[in-house]
Amino acid sequence: MGIFDALNTAVAGLQAQSFALQNISGNIANSQTTGYKETDTYFEDLVSAAALGQQTANGVTAGSVATNTVQGTIQSTSVSTDMAINGDGWFVVSQPTGTSDNQPVFSGVDDYTRAGDFQLNSGGYLVNGAGYYLMGVPINPTTGNPVGSSPQVLQFTNDFVPAQATTAITYQLNLPSTPKSGMLSGSDFEANPLAGAAPAAVITGSGATLSPDAVATGTGSVSTTTGATLASLGINSGDTITINDGTNPVFTYTSTGSDNVSNLISAINAANTGGTLNVSASLSSGGNLVLTGTNGTASITVGGTATADTAIGFGAGANSFQPVNLLTQGAVAPGDTMTVSVNGETTS
Repeated sequence: MGIFDALNTAVAGLQAQSFALQNISGNIANSQTTGYKETDTYFEDLVSAAALGQQTANGVTAGSVATNTVQGTIQSTSVSTDMAINGDGWFVVSQPTGTSDNQPVFSGVDDYTRAGDFQLNSGGYLVNGAGYYLMGVPINPTTGNPVGSSPQVLQFTNDFVPAQATTAITYQLNLPSTPKSGMLSGSDFEANPLAGAAPAAVITGSGATLSPDAVATGTGSVSTTTGATLASLGINSGDTITINDGTNPVFTYTSTGSDNVSNLISAINAANTGGTLNVSASLSSGGNLVLTGTNGTASITVGGTATADTAIGFGAGANSFQPVNLLTQGAVAPGDTMTVSVNGETTS
């Protein structure tokens, strides 16, 4: 071997060792990578191409052992979808090639990995840190036996925790350090939403009467005429207008699409005359629809199709009217008392 050949042999040895150091460096850098497999290095001697019996050493070359079957250390985690294989075996995975309608598209090529750091993504798929989707053979839920032998990408529903109705709430409030004095006003309070609306007060008394001049009255905000069609006001065929007087079943008027304001007024008054509605209807001098209770206890609540009650001027916030009843009694002698019962609670 000449000096030049000797130098080439030495350089080849240095290159082989440098390649081995690169693999060692890569192994150290990926020591914490989930499912990473160590890359080993192998060396092969080289000989010259001289005639048989006259070959001389001609250096060395190095190569990588890309895959080995040595199991790494299994570590526990707090992620419920992390998995590891203890012993031989691989996870069958697939990498998507694109998306269609926000769903991943796969080529049908199966890949294999030991990386089990899977997490459930927004689509319900288990995906590991390298972006590969977990595959598996479906299991018959009744028999527990595999269905077929070809693995497919697994997708799970995201609603693992069923919705539950709230049974209790915790809240806090701040009270003023110097509360204001004064009388409580009933208009400042609403009915308890958990108990439902409070029942209407019923006032009775021996010799007492309710003044009939304080009946409930509601005037619509829309000006019209008796001949105007309901369709011209924006009320379509099949739309309904309801009136509740607080006592009788709710009165319902259904538009035919060709009726007019006069038909609506006549229907309301016919129900009043027939004793099924304690409310009468008329038009004011300005053309506004006026609803009037026919006794001192009848209330008025207009409802129905939202566009219909708004079209006649009784939209949300302007569709409920209550009577203001005055309790009266004749002259009494000194020392006499009057007893009034309000919802069963008696006050003298």
